[in-house]
Amino acid sequence: MAEKFFYFDDYESLMDETNRKWNSMRGGGKDSMDNLSTGRVRPEVGFEGTTDIDVLKNPINRYLDPTSLDNSIDSIKDFFATIKLGGAFEKDRFVATSQPKGVFSFDLASQGLYRPQEYYSPDLDKLIPSNSITKISSNPNQFVYTKTTPNGKKETFELIQQQEGTLCMYKKNKLIKKLISEGTPKILAQQKAEKEYPGCKLRFATSTKKVYLIRTGDLIDENEKGEEKVVDIFIPIGGLRNQTPRSLMYTTMPSLLLAYFMNFYGIKTRILGLQKGNYNGNEFIASFKIKDYDEPFDFNRIAILTADSRVFRYNLFKSVVYFYNQLGVNVNDGLGGQGSSFLPRFERYKNYYVSLIPKGKVKNKNKQLMITSNYVANPGFTDDVLMNQVKREFFLMLDAVDLEFNGAKTSLPRIKARELKLGNDVNAIRTRINGTIERATVIDDGQYKKYGQTAEEQDKIRNRRLKLRKDINETFINS
Repeated sequence: MAEKFFYFDDYESLMDETNRKWNSMRGGGKDSMDNLSTGRVRPEVGFEGTTDIDVLKNPINRYLDPTSLDNSIDSIKDFFATIKLGGAFEKDRFVATSQPKGVFSFDLASQGLYRPQEYYSPDLDKLIPSNSITKISSNPNQFVYTKTTPNGKKETFELIQQQEGTLCMYKKNKLIKKLISEGTPKILAQQKAEKEYPGCKLRFATSTKKVYLIRTGDLIDENEKGEEKVVDIFIPIGGLRNQTPRSLMYTTMPSLLLAYFMNFYGIKTRILGLQKGNYNGNEFIASFKIKDYDEPFDFNRIAILTADSRVFRYNLFKSVVYFYNQLGVNVNDGLGGQGSSFLPRFERYKNYYVSLIPKGKVKNKNKQLMITSNYVANPGFTDDVLMNQVKREFFLMLDAVDLEFNGAKTSLPRIKARELKLGNDVNAIRTRINGTIERATVIDDGQYKKYGQTAEEQDKIRNRRLKLRKDINETFINS
């Protein structure tokens, strides 16, 4: 049995290395991929996401199921519009600024979140520009549009005020239902609708510009060494054969959402795709960089590389064969499993990742701000159940970042208040916060010495866990 870790500067570097060594590899996994690429085996919509091998071989520029992904994200954004995300700081020590420096404040950013409006005329079946509408004084919620006909008559039309993007989403979903009723597979129907209505989704905006906190007269040093705090988000990719394109999306959703919101609120993030596998006790973890701290956030590309079955079950399947061959293992066509005890393994991977700092490949030294998800979606569950699970996992990761950025004394009371507002009882809240603490204080299982935690590191983690549990008890003492 062996364990090996990998890191690549980007997805393209990973695939270049895989393809360069492909012909020298062996095993049933390689044979299976060769059969697919040569046409001896046909891809399936329910597995690869397409029946066209040329789609798998060529660059993919649009996520497989953008409608479902956008709807899921919008439901979370709508959810967050009603609660405080957190980020309180000592008011006498800090001032707010719009400059992307200092410490990001969840509280300040969430205060200005709103839904832009559009105005729809059912009679004309079109949207009316906001500068052309009139508000009825006797009814502040009623709006009309008046136009002059070619013969000089004025016609007035009542308007429906709704969230921006509503009409587009309605027409898009209507087209999807029509195509499905005509016999088009759901995924293909969604792809056609996305092509007809590109970028269609509900719109959100924020009126708050000053969302960073700096010391009066001086910029905040993010840590004792004066280094800026950054977050590295590792998005897990893939799953077992029973995973569908839909469940693969939900599996990545907590990390995708964390990356999205960190970016939306201005926290510098590095986003990486994370692969893992186990075959007869031989395990690997690999990551490749998708977005660096100062690079623009391209949500479509992130989703393609982490949650799109057309990428995962072709190119990234080939990379799995490569990883096992680097372990000296000729994996069969099942490509092994995901392995057990992932979080302790990820702690070792963090140590490997930090070891790359001297090579200039890694910047972040704070392993508490290297975040990943341990969630795997069940393909048999409904969308509502899966979204509730996604929210829970999302909060586990978000609160871990909050604890590290702001400290338990600030974070825990805010988390408690948020959960109470959501209708959860005190015991359930304690359980959920303890889950965050467990996630933030994982101890290596000691199976492998290379990159394993030292005894000193483990003692430090245990002490941190005890301190956080004490803070939890103090937070709930009057509950």
